[in-house]
Amino acid sequence: MGLYFIHAGQNEEKALGYLKQYVATNPKDAVPFVLLGEAEMNKKNYAASYAYLREAKKVARGASANADWLLFQASYLTGDYHTASTMLDSSFALGKTVGDLKSLVSDPRFSDMGKHQQFRKFFPIINGTTTARLYAK
Repeated sequence: MGLYFIHAGQNEEKALGYLKQYVATNPKDAVPFVLLGEAEMNKKNYAASYAYLREAKKVARGASANADWLLFQASYLTGDYHTASTMLDSSFALGKTVGDLKSLVSDPRFSDMGKHQQFRKFFPIINGTTTARLYAK
């Protein structure tokens, strides 16, 4: 992990190479998997991003809104709508906001979210209902 942080500012590919070597040792830490998942997402390599983020979820000791948010995106973009819906729900429970979702839905890659029944629970959010009303008991 240390070599990743040393090189991350100067040479991203070299830093990611060190990170890939590190995850090959099967660390019990979600951080390197999340970093690789995010890097692959930025490269539009959604399948690899999904794999890294799923592994991060497996080894994570706690819940993380950002990791779940990234896994939601990777799951959605690879067509795993069930996992995407679960991770979106978790992201909201952990602090993501209506604004985050509305911003995401404005991205053309997510604009058809309203057409998938797995996300029907979130239709009110997309159409203007607040998170507080969605989770009211």
